Amino acid sequence: MTISLQPVTLNLAVVAPTADQVVYPAQPETFTKSPLAVNVRLSGDITPSNLATSVQATFYARGTSPQNDAQCQPVVNGSYYVCPASAESANAISSTLTFSNNQATPFTFSGGGLNQGASNGTLWVGIQVQSGGGISPTFTFNPLELSLSLN
Repeated sequence: MTISLQPVTLNLAVVAPTADQVVYPAQPETFTKSPLAVNVRLSGDITPSNLATSVQATFYARGTSPQNDAQCQPVVNGSYYVCPASAESANAISSTLTFSNNQATPFTFSGGGLNQGASNGTLWVGIQVQSGGGISPTFTFNPLELSLSLN
């Protein structure tokens, strides 16, 4: 089963990410939960914009709100949450990837909190920027699909 999700845009200019933080939007992607999801994949394209240099980043997924995690802090009037990367390692869904300005990069991620998100019907997708950047870097996930299978 494949679920089409709304595009996600992470505007990192407003949170000034560092290499030791994972940035999550406060609002999750929501969809009909699937109690039988065993193999969950998130796929689509990521397009960065406003980059001055290439960026190296790792992506994360949570099935529970960062708001309920004492290690995560709200920023920008609660629009985003930043969590220590050291506490988020179980939620990692990618290795470190390199991006160039305005170039769409196809992806397929698995692991991390994707299974829990599919079971809960809520998914928070986060980013940790290890190097590079720009004045107001933005990462847009579009299209964005969640694939669920039993094997």
